[in-house]
Amino acid sequence: MILENIFSKNRKFRALVEDGFIAEALNQAQLDEDLHGELYSMLKSKNPKIRANSLHVLTKVAIKEKSFNHNALVQPMKRLLADPERHVVLTTLVCVKIFLKSFSEAYFEFESSILALHKGTIDLEIREYTNEIVKAYGSFKGQKVENGHEVLREKFKKIIDKESQSTLVVKLKEISEYIHDINPEVSNVEINKEKLNRRVNKEKIMSKKVDLNMISGDFDEINPMDLICKISSIQNSGKAEVVKNMDRLLELSCSRSTIIRNAALNAIYEITKKYPEVTYSKVSFLEKYLLQYGANSVIFKHTIQELANTYDLSNYTLNRLVQKSKLKTNSKNNDKISLR
Repeated sequence: MILENIFSKNRKFRALVEDGFIAEALNQAQLDEDLHGELYSMLKSKNPKIRANSLHVLTKVAIKEKSFNHNALVQPMKRLLADPERHVVLTTLVCVKIFLKSFSEAYFEFESSILALHKGTIDLEIREYTNEIVKAYGSFKGQKVENGHEVLREKFKKIIDKESQSTLVVKLKEISEYIHDINPEVSNVEINKEKLNRRVNKEKIMSKKVDLNMISGDFDEINPMDLICKISSIQNSGKAEVVKNMDRLLELSCSRSTIIRNAALNAIYEITKKYPEVTYSKVSFLEKYLLQYGANSVIFKHTIQELANTYDLSNYTLNRLVQKSKLKTNSKNNDKISLR
């Protein structure tokens, strides 16, 4: 009976971690030290989401609980910095940053792993994190730490100038199908500096119709670049197109992919500025989003604040974001609309 209760408790706890309920999992881990061992075992899970989320919880426990042996977390963190899943690596970098704020003396334990990761990847987001960590606690062998964006931008310019980079040209040709001033039906798309540097005509973007409802299969199986291009088109479309795609756009805001999720949230924010009534019609979804994912996303907070500039949200849970927000409110607050 006792073993059955333990297994049941561990199953429920694992489900919390897998579903991303970090705050609740942290609360339980603080109340029950036996769950610390369960979290350590989750770090070796085949599920990348469980690996990432369990490390997140353990890092928070290490910071909050003085009795917790934080040194025991160093080796698992170093191992996950080399994880094959990008999401796990990014989460681990965030955890390392949080960890070092409380235990800065541990930096030299991570230094070789961080430098190897920085040197071995061209992923801009990963390099920004590694750059920040090294800049705060160490150095690149005495060299000045340069802004990652500027360095990569210069490298990209040099690549474009080399005619031998046929792979890049092929990739640019694929991307060009979504540049709305180029006819996608043309088989031989010419790519040159003039076209790459030319601003896309806003009217032509507006005229392009995209329907996410026509996409077959699971969103997570689609190339992220394809989806991001389509999402960008929707936020620049007319109201009718926005309304037609809003449900699918909201679905994308819950994507497991950080890139797609952020693109969708940004699109919803831009839509809210132009058509607040469209977003307001989906306010029940926003409440569910807040309940499930919390208010960690800055762009989500901005969206709710933008919505509150037109509509009275005092009867909604979302209102707590408005009350706590330090964003400058719009003068439209004087004439808020309440549909309740």
